Amino acid sequence: MVALLAQTDRRAAYAALALGATSVAEVAELAELRPPAAAAAPRKLTDGRIAAFDSEKRTYTLLDDTFRHTVQAEVRFSGRGSGDGAGSCFRRGRLTSVPGAGRRYAAAFRPLCGTRSSPA
Repeated sequence: MVALLAQTDRRAAYAALALGATSVAEVAELAELRPPAAAAAPRKLTDGRIAAFDSEKRTYTLLDDTFRHTVQAEVRFSGRGSGDGAGSCFRRGRLTSVPGAGRRYAAAFRPLCGTRSSPA
């Protein structure tokens, strides 16, 4: 999953889908991607089971269970349900905290929020 979100266009498309985009045109607009990139990124997210495509409606949606399953797999692999692993940021399959200092958090989410200001 990390590899799927390592590419900038795919992260931007994921953010657009999380903000409510459902079509390639909406992804392009919200993520400020060129149409070819806006079409390719959601397809890759779908291939990686982070998103789903409804061929009848021609719409994309995020799959809510993807992160929960990833955390469960990490807990099974590492044997820890809390601590310094990804499991420490999730509770019952829901993101409960974002790791990292405030500045790193703000820098990561600044493109999604459309602001260029630094955190106080």
